Amino acid sequence: PKSGPEPDFTDPEKGWYWYGQDGSNGAELGIADGEKPPVSERAADVFYLHPTTYLDGVWNMPVDDAVYKRATEYYVSVEASVFNGSCRVFAPRFRQSVLAGMGFPDEGKLATDFAYADIRKAFQHYLANENKGRPFILASHSQGSLYTVRLMLEFIESKTLDPADIR
Repeated sequence: PKSGPEPDFTDPEKGWYWYGQDGSNGAELGIADGEKPPVSERAADVFYLHPTTYLDGVWNMPVDDAVYKRATEYYVSVEASVFNGSCRVFAPRFRQSVLAGMGFPDEGKLATDFAYADIRKAFQHYLANENKGRPFILASHSQGSLYTVRLMLEFIESKTLDPADIR
């Protein structure tokens, strides 16, 4: 399909922009280099969903689209870095909906459902393999916020998060 294969969330290089590591190369929010606690000592995680960067083309962006991948990596590095120094950052790749597609009721819903399927799998992978009962934050911007609300409704609202329940 034109949207490309689904991301492999078992592979940190292919399925994630950041996978629990320190994702930037400098100081964030007044935290000087050398003052950030090591990733292993950070008390919480953040599952971050980036904003829309795909502006034209097919309904959903292939994760390996070079032009939009570069733009997405920029937003992830700028926006998710606010959590560097306090959280392990998990930012999945997903086949985001084209910006124009979000304005069409039928096609837009199909495109956002398609993108959410990737995010849902990434979140399930994170919960089953990385969370281990740690506190976490769901953070997002723009299109990512649409999917964050869906994650909250599906996985969190009126539920307890037990890794045995998410497989």
